Amino acid sequence: MKQMYFASPLFSNVKLEYIAKVVKMIKDKFENVNIFLPQEADAINDKNGFADSKMIAKYDTEAVLASDLMVAVLDGLMLDPGVASEIGVAYAHKIPLIGLSTDPRVLGAFNPKKLNELGEIAES
Repeated sequence: MKQMYFASPLFSNVKLEYIAKVVKMIKDKFENVNIFLPQEADAINDKNGFADSKMIAKYDTEAVLASDLMVAVLDGLMLDPGVASEIGVAYAHKIPLIGLSTDPRVLGAFNPKKLNELGEIAES
């Protein structure tokens, strides 16, 4: 494998630190794998410079297409729009994908008691 694309939300320091830690663990275990982490892409993330949405989409799409595997963080109330877009590109080009979900709220999705409770106001 020449490159892994690690798709994740970029807009929270907590998430950025978590993702950096996970990527470091992967790099430590698999030293020969190059991991593209969008948050490290200074060409499009340097807020002193300029990158519009088209430039960012092109840059990230090229990185996805250069990858042999994608890991995508699926946590949150909604899937991050950038991650969703990157998953779509990977899927369209048959790039294998591993979804990473650490959100315990989604466990038990087929539990009849939980499903029944969703009909109650204020339950989610």
